[in-house]
Amino acid sequence: MIEQDHGSFLFRSHRVLANSNESAAILILFALFGILSSAHPAWLNGCALAYLVGRVGHMTFYYSNLKIAGSVAFAISFCSLLASALKTGRHNKVFGIVSGRLFMGAGVALAAVSRE
Repeated sequence: MIEQDHGSFLFRSHRVLANSNESAAILILFALFGILSSAHPAWLNGCALAYLVGRVGHMTFYYSNLKIAGSVAFAISFCSLLASALKTGRHNKVFGIVSGRLFMGAGVALAAVSRE
């Protein structure tokens, strides 16, 4: 069992790998919705590349214990997912409504966590 201490490199490396695995499923889901709803391929590709850059940045900064930079990199990956969902939502009205409500709820939850 790994001790939960953000000062420990072992804990940070384990946590960033688990977090990347969790969020990769979301990227795949959004990409599939984009493909199935005939979203513009260049737009989806750009969003996926921005997500990749954000995740690699987040992993690098989290490994290095650079908290602010890691948060910025996480925001880049989150915004790229949001952009892909919103662009896909314009092509698919049902998914657009669902994704809008999903991200509104995620934004409220993120705001609540940041206040703690």
